[in-house]
Amino acid sequence: MRQDKIYNKVWKKTYEDNPRPFLEYKNELINKYLIKKNGRNALDIGCGDGFFTSKLLELGYMVDAIDISPEAIKSTRKRVETLGMENSVNLFNTEIEEFHPTQKYDVILCFEVLEHIKDDLNTLKKINEWIKNDGILIISVPHRQDLWNYSDEVGGHYRRYSKDELSKKLKIANFKVKKLFDYGFPFIRSFNHAIVVPNAKKANSEIISPKNNFTNRMISTILKKMCKLDTPFINNNKGITIISVAKKR
Repeated sequence: MRQDKIYNKVWKKTYEDNPRPFLEYKNELINKYLIKKNGRNALDIGCGDGFFTSKLLELGYMVDAIDISPEAIKSTRKRVETLGMENSVNLFNTEIEEFHPTQKYDVILCFEVLEHIKDDLNTLKKINEWIKNDGILIISVPHRQDLWNYSDEVGGHYRRYSKDELSKKLKIANFKVKKLFDYGFPFIRSFNHAIVVPNAKKANSEIISPKNNFTNRMISTILKKMCKLDTPFINNNKGITIISVAKKR
């Protein structure tokens, strides 16, 4: 199945106001690299349901957001309309290879995108052209090929990354790596293995996100606190995700 068809199924059944404890934790990890300042421009590549698009808007950025799934764009639009910030965002239903920005950006987010792209190095070179000289790129990708699982298969991934591989590709693409670390061990990795992957197999990639009700909000609060168990183990090479912060050289 084509990736856009897969993710149409995902985002069509995702509630944009549902609890997102794992993304909230990721946001805590990257937030210190984002300057709260009005008038700055940001690009959210692979915006999904607009979770990080909304975070950028709340920090005062003018945001362009792109995704290959029209259902993702619909979810993002609903989210930013709820915030009353639809005038501060431009949404594009397009593949990254077909995107032609009319400006350069202070910040580009590219979360869980590169693993879907066969020629990821060429994509990184293209992204480098879109960043201002003092701008930053924040990337997250799945970590460790030996952790390959069913979610990678149905998600249309080409690879999982080692830190050395991602670092080398960023440097070849003319980025200077400022920070690079893995996270997600032991709790998130265990949760992924015990809950996420089995449920993906059971549902045959039909992902239905929990609604925003009292019970799920309580569960989300607990999960977010559990994520913090991973903080002391950041960058021990056992996490399931890599985050990199890079600047244009």
